[in-house]
Amino acid sequence: MVALFLQGHDHSYGRMRRNGVTYVISVSGPKMYDLQSKYVAMMEKTATNRQLYQVVDVGAGRITLASYSLDGALVDSVEVTR
Repeated sequence: MVALFLQGHDHSYGRMRRNGVTYVISVSGPKMYDLQSKYVAMMEKTATNRQLYQVVDVGAGRITLASYSLDGALVDSVEVTR
């Protein structure tokens, strides 16, 4: 079963949880868009106009994902457990 689904090549950041799966969509390049309000309403966390990178830590029964801006500031984090 999938616990964490990561997607890149989008132009903003969003995280949501559906049917037991955590979805994260992120941006790393300089081309960024604002999110439409319907997408903001779907997500637990969003960020726009920021280049981000993620650090994933996998342990026994858990996955931790932290999203940082290029200056090292923590933008979002989530822990997925089994």
